[in-house]
Amino acid sequence: MRHLGFERFTVAGHDRGGRVAYRLALDSPEAVERLILLDILSTLDNWERMRAASALKSYHWAFLAQPHPLPETLINAHPAYYLEHTLASWTKDKTLAAIDSDALIHYRASVSDPARVHAFCEDYRAGATYDWQADRASREAGEKIGVPVHVLWSSHYLNASKGTFDPVETWREWARDVTGTEIDSGHFLAEENPEATATAMLNFLAARPLS
Repeated sequence: MRHLGFERFTVAGHDRGGRVAYRLALDSPEAVERLILLDILSTLDNWERMRAASALKSYHWAFLAQPHPLPETLINAHPAYYLEHTLASWTKDKTLAAIDSDALIHYRASVSDPARVHAFCEDYRAGATYDWQADRASREAGEKIGVPVHVLWSSHYLNASKGTFDPVETWREWARDVTGTEIDSGHFLAEENPEATATAMLNFLAARPLS
């Protein structure tokens, strides 16, 4: 961003992009002006709050983090099936209807490349080691995100089990100024309910204008 001429900027991220975004806000606070997180908890919270129901729903966290080459071998045996089953299981209606056909072509091509399968397993291995440790270090040091944060969460994925946790309160452990919006969708907020997702994001940006 500095190479492009931006010293400070607003960051929004979904899933893994959200993990990059909140770590950016913690590690380089001088760069981030506002933060929008879509359908995630922190990596530390995800691991520490995992229970039977969430472990079954989000089994991929532990599966993909297994030592090489176990998950790679199993996925590479039938990559298209693994991809499509996984994506559909995260949507509200448990189908691929919300995923654009061009995006599916791209996803299928990616998961058919063993090097890319290895890469996303490595990402989850980092989530179970380095990323988890980085979050723990930040919590133990009392680090807090100091800029306005808006969290969006899905009604039928992240918060499918109502009452188990409050996404806004959970993120208030990490940031001083947190608001939030629930979106009627599965995990793919922008694909499954684009209007509500865009409205929530724009409303937050309008309510938190840059100084």
